[in-house]
Amino acid sequence: MEHRITQIVGVLFDRWPQPVAVRERLEPLGDPTRREQGQDVVLSLPLGDAGEVVVDTLRQPWPDEPVDDDDPVGPVHPGSLARAVQHSWAWKHAPLVVPRHQAVARVRCLGGDPVGVRDPVRELVMVTRVAAALLDVSGALCWFAARGEALRSGEVVRGAMRRIGPGPVPIDLWTNVRLLGVDPDWRVVDTVGMEQLELPDLEACHAEGAYDHREVDAFLRNLQLYLVDRGEVIGDGDSMPGPGGARWSARAFPHSLAVPPRRVLRLFPHDQTQPPAALL
Repeated sequence: MEHRITQIVGVLFDRWPQPVAVRERLEPLGDPTRREQGQDVVLSLPLGDAGEVVVDTLRQPWPDEPVDDDDPVGPVHPGSLARAVQHSWAWKHAPLVVPRHQAVARVRCLGGDPVGVRDPVRELVMVTRVAAALLDVSGALCWFAARGEALRSGEVVRGAMRRIGPGPVPIDLWTNVRLLGVDPDWRVVDTVGMEQLELPDLEACHAEGAYDHREVDAFLRNLQLYLVDRGEVIGDGDSMPGPGGARWSARAFPHSLAVPPRRVLRLFPHDQTQPPAALL
């Protein structure tokens, strides 16, 4: 069965992690298979019909631009790391830590299931477990969810891993929430990374100063978890209670307001404001 890259996360290092140290951290998760790929060593953990999790290390910073087709980074948009640093509100130290990295461990899921019967949550949990283990390798600086453009400290990732189970998935590890200024009088708070779960991202649009950004952040996080749990059940024109005690209506758009390009549900409050044409 042909495998393709379906998920990817990374761990940034201040120096190249030795393959022996990487293997030692992976052994409690399974029996990693070692194979040579040029001058590099690739370790893989089988997932049965779901494919495999493959770990390789790069003796260079994260390739934030398109690379050679023979060694694709995966389904990652160019500039993802730079945007993650710019919008790292959840981890204020990211702008100081990320420039120190000189190497990367990439953790990629090579999915084997046909499109339509994949389990993206299972795939993400598997790559998350592997990447979290690598945060204990000497020189590890931080976690990077490449498709969700999210940077997190090792402490935060370990805390989230202890909570993985029957409860909510660690959506804050896999996705990011950003504050955008797309209009002088309006603000957009959006999510990045829901395409990993085959779901639309979210854009909450409101007049400047009308709503507390922390409430909007929590609103979007709860909606993310609702979509992961129920599937794509929010459609054009659906409304729900949200920040400020207002009801918010959803409109589906095939293109987002900001990069990376992706489909979104755009949310507007039922209040006395009129959104600018650019948002409609």
